[in-house]
Amino acid sequence: MESVEHELLRSVGLHVIDRQPDGREFSWPRVSVSCDYVSAVRFGDEVDIVVSVVAVGRASVTYEFQFAQAGRPVATGRVVAVWCLMRPGGRPEAAAIPPDVRSKLVVAG
Repeated sequence: MESVEHELLRSVGLHVIDRQPDGREFSWPRVSVSCDYVSAVRFGDEVDIVVSVVAVGRASVTYEFQFAQAGRPVATGRVVAVWCLMRPGGRPEAAAIPPDVRSKLVVAG
C-alpha cells in the first residue's frame, strides 16, 4: 500500500518528504493501517492495487485500497496518514495540511 500511496502523491505533484525553503521538513507518518483479505493469492501472483483518497481532514488524509488478482477482489485496505513537521531527533508534530497540498489531495480523490 505504501508504494501505491507514494505513486499517488507523485502523480499529483506531492512528495513523501516535503522540504521547505526555510529548511523545515514535512512528511506523512501513518497513524492507522488495516487490510482485510477476502481471497488468497500466492507468492509471485501479480496483484493490481487501486488507491482512492476518501477523506482529507485538518491534518490527516485517509486512503482506501482495492486489491485484485486477474479481476478477482482479494483484499481491501485503509491507511490514515498525518501531515507532520519532522524535527531532527524529535517527535513528528501534526500540522494543518496547507491549502495547496489539500487541493492536490482532493483532486487525487
